[in-house]
Amino acid sequence: MPEFTRVKAGMVGRLDALVAAAQERGDMRADVGVADVMRLLSPFTCHADLPQERAAHYLLVMLDGMEKRPDGAGKRPDGARGGLDGAQEI
Repeated sequence: MPEFTRVKAGMVGRLDALVAAAQERGDMRADVGVADVMRLLSPFTCHADLPQERAAHYLLVMLDGMEKRPDGAGKRPDGARGGLDGAQEI
């Protein structure tokens, strides 16, 4: 297995464990999965020139959006749950 593939698989596995733990505690929306989180993090890895204050702002917006709401606001209309689907393609 090439090094990049091995490291990426380990990262996806650890991120999946973090997402699952947050969802089990009720801190994170159930319809957010690893593939979602990885796509949301991509601007931070693809844009090294992103000013720190903008990166901090985007991160807060992202984290606020993934937080579970008591009223269920923000649920996907199709009722789908997040998961590992698509995580390996990112």
